[in-house]
Amino acid sequence: MALVSQNITSTGGGSWTIPGVAFVDPLAAGIGVVGDGNSPFSTVALALAEAPDAIFLLPGNYSETVNLSSGMTYYSYPGVTFVNGGLRVAENQDGTKWLGYSEFIGNFFQVYLKANFSMENMYLEFDHIEETGTGSRCLYVDPDSNASNVVIKVRRDIISFGGNGHGVRFQNNANVNLSVDGEISGPYSPLSTIFLSGKCIVDCPTVRCPDGGFGGNAAGFKAAIGNKLSLGGSLVVNADVVQETSGVSGGTTSGLYTDGSGDVTINGVINAGALRGVVNASTGNVVINGNVESTGTRAFEATNGSMVFKSIVISQATTSIMSGSSIVWVNGCQVNSSATDHIIDVTSNSNELYIHNTVLQGTSGLCVEHNATTATIGFANARSNLSNSALTDAYSPTGFLQQTGITTPTFI
Repeated sequence: MALVSQNITSTGGGSWTIPGVAFVDPLAAGIGVVGDGNSPFSTVALALAEAPDAIFLLPGNYSETVNLSSGMTYYSYPGVTFVNGGLRVAENQDGTKWLGYSEFIGNFFQVYLKANFSMENMYLEFDHIEETGTGSRCLYVDPDSNASNVVIKVRRDIISFGGNGHGVRFQNNANVNLSVDGEISGPYSPLSTIFLSGKCIVDCPTVRCPDGGFGGNAAGFKAAIGNKLSLGGSLVVNADVVQETSGVSGGTTSGLYTDGSGDVTINGVINAGALRGVVNASTGNVVINGNVESTGTRAFEATNGSMVFKSIVISQATTSIMSGSSIVWVNGCQVNSSATDHIIDVTSNSNELYIHNTVLQGTSGLCVEHNATTATIGFANARSNLSNSALTDAYSPTGFLQQTGITTPTFI
């Protein structure tokens, strides 16, 4: 805004100039004059061709696709809407800024920052991003080369209405801080990463996968947050996670699904209306710092890697199950199960389960069904209202458990 107020010269008759600034108005006649607010360009491309210092977008509906110019500052006045247009990267970016109040609405990729170019020191802010096309994304950041210090802010929502589309996707070497004042929502993994090797941080009130509207792919990948085949990257989500899907099968239908080798931290409640609350199939670490509530099959399933639950309530309708070579740490939690089955099922000899300072409450079945005789299971300062299979009760009353030979683990 400082650029607007500097060096403004009145030429009389209501005319005004800002040296170095190219104004754009989609209703303008065509080629404008740099610095003259009364002679705007009709497209951003025409304005860029004149190499201005900055570009101001006047209110209106834009249909063009803008290839961002490195180091350029773009400013959108309120009322700027891109309809079936959007942003792209076609060259290395360093210091590029897109500021103001623009909206992006359409049936294809809206803000599509995918290229074999570096993206550094970028700051992008928008009002709202919405897409309706099948298989498309609202916000897609996928740099194959260096990317650092990319900050994106959205004042309202990021919403995907299209089947198989994502609200947000981060891929490869994306290093992004994303802040959304409203929701990130969509029927098909509204927040998704794939082959992520960078570090992404997302701040918003809610990531939501609503029921219905799957565009013919009801058995597809529908985690509210999907960290798919991560390549050692990390994802931190400061948001509540809501998976409202009902009547859909498939192991990937969950609040959070992660595989590969990446780390995921969720600082918020996970509420899953179908199947699993959390599925960890990765060799990375999953840390949940919020309640996990599942009305479906399981509150959590760990088939690989490690999962840490800290000071939360875990509620489920059926068994919390572990299999594979997983390590699960439950520290300072309340675990509630209304299932007609076991609270926890240990199914593999390579499982490690540590429960500390935790109360486990079930309606039937066993507290821990221990089907793997050489699995490592450690209880310390924990209570269960149900009996256990193949565990040694070292304390009285029944429910205070410490398996023989297991030392109290160090919880993080």
